[in-house]
Amino acid sequence: MRSVHVFFAAVAAAGMMFGASAGDAVPRDMKLFLCAGQSNMAGRGSLAELTEAEKAPVKNVWFLDAKGAWQPAVAPMHAEDFGGRQEKFGECVSLAFFFAREYAKAHPDEVVGMVPCAVGGTSISHWTGPSKNHPEGMDCYAYAAKRIEIAKANGTFVGILWHQGESDSATKGPKENGRRTWKVKYDAKKYRSSFVKVMEALRKACGDTTGYLPVVVAGELGPFTGGAAEYNAALGDVVKSVHNSTFASSAGTTGQRDELHFTTEDCRTMGRRYFEAYERQSDPKVQAGVKSSFYAKAAAWPRRPCHTELVAMIG
Repeated sequence: MRSVHVFFAAVAAAGMMFGASAGDAVPRDMKLFLCAGQSNMAGRGSLAELTEAEKAPVKNVWFLDAKGAWQPAVAPMHAEDFGGRQEKFGECVSLAFFFAREYAKAHPDEVVGMVPCAVGGTSISHWTGPSKNHPEGMDCYAYAAKRIEIAKANGTFVGILWHQGESDSATKGPKENGRRTWKVKYDAKKYRSSFVKVMEALRKACGDTTGYLPVVVAGELGPFTGGAAEYNAALGDVVKSVHNSTFASSAGTTGQRDELHFTTEDCRTMGRRYFEAYERQSDPKVQAGVKSSFYAKAAAWPRRPCHTELVAMIG
């Protein structure tokens, strides 16, 4: 979150140019959702397994493409073009795509804007600043922040969809009897600390001044993935560390042959569960309690420099 590779400046400039060229045809009052994390948020489901109805554009749903232009929501919605690195998996379907379909069906009078920012193969450390052990000194937060700025011209962020952790929970080992083995390496305490930092930063980038919006929904790792049991067991406590957050279950998902990625059917399931989790958390009655709890705690915070604005706001 400190220094930013020159590439990001070019992406931002190009993105703003392309975004502006969309003109008045692009809605200005969208409900925006940030889609962040690694490959299972970017999507690895097969386009060939979509139904004909799923291949058609979704009414009132848009997505921000790799060039920073708004497009009608059709799959693939996430074209990973981070650092000019168009991945071979870019033409796939994601859980965020199905989330958008569920949301549009439940809220036909609202316009939805999906902002894909996930980058395959990244650990949570790639979201907390430049990484020396990755090409281009990968800084996923900086990449997302540039795209967030483009998106805010056309709406307000109401949700952050997060699916990440495969790179932090286990490493692949040799195959035994034809199956991949895994070496679990999950450190829940370390991950929780990073998760808090990332969500605070993303919320701030999304324009929040309160510290509890947008609503954050994180997803469990597929149970077929190495380290999933340890990660999923701790996820409830991890999300509790970020105010106004919740999580979506991955129970029953089967995974692809690589024992790492969701199938298209899994993406349907997870998209629906993310939507259901978001709807529960964003319910006005729940939000009233969340807001009351948050401000009660915030009022008692010491007047440190990092809390100056918030303390002033709540008196």
